[in-house]
Amino acid sequence: MNSIYDPLGLAVPVVLEGKLLLQQLVLLGKKNTREKPLGWDDPLPETLLSQWQCWRNLLPHLENVSVPRCYHPAGFGNNVRREIHAFSDTSKDAIGASIYLQLTSDRGEISTTLLFGQSKVAPAQTTSIPHLELCAAVLASQAVDKIVKEIDMEINEITFYTDSRVVLGYIRNESQRFYVYVANHVQTIRKISKPKQWKYIDTAADLSKRCLNVRSLMGSNWLTGPNFLKNLSRTPAAEGRRNLNK
Repeated sequence: MNSIYDPLGLAVPVVLEGKLLLQQLVLLGKKNTREKPLGWDDPLPETLLSQWQCWRNLLPHLENVSVPRCYHPAGFGNNVRREIHAFSDTSKDAIGASIYLQLTSDRGEISTTLLFGQSKVAPAQTTSIPHLELCAAVLASQAVDKIVKEIDMEINEITFYTDSRVVLGYIRNESQRFYVYVANHVQTIRKISKPKQWKYIDTAADLSKRCLNVRSLMGSNWLTGPNFLKNLSRTPAAEGRRNLNK
């Protein structure tokens, strides 16, 4: 796993599968109800061995994934608006964040590009989904904070998306007091973003917490963002309001 150098998280959905397999092996090394724990030199169980070999054998195909170095497409025209769209999401296995840059040209064209992706394996101990969703929101907030400090262009607007109404309730709350775990996470989020920047979106929009093989990655919208970001008639603000009213 450590041999994969991907500081921008461009291959996050591919690498995540390897992380989850590694977590399963670590857990087998700690306890096994049938026999003794799995040792470092023991052969892998047959089911995990086939998954590992399949994942490893597809890794070389990452060389065929091409990502333009320039965020401004050739022949795109002059940028008149630059927005950052940050998605946070979770499953029982992982939390993730994906950050996209949306450019609008003077001809009304839209280009979206992945700026940064990140995923983390969820703890093996039982954790509620709302807590994981809150951790994912913190992950997205911190990623945007780093990007804004480093990116060499003026950003006109930043929008955050989550599919958790519970998290939106935490972030927008102005009166209720939460216990320490929630309060600390909400404080981190609100230091970086404002409640009005957070929108609700359907869970299908984010791929950062899903596993994809290399072939699926190339055919997905991971590198270019959800389709609604490319549609002028469905602006991010309007899309957020529409989904929130569902």
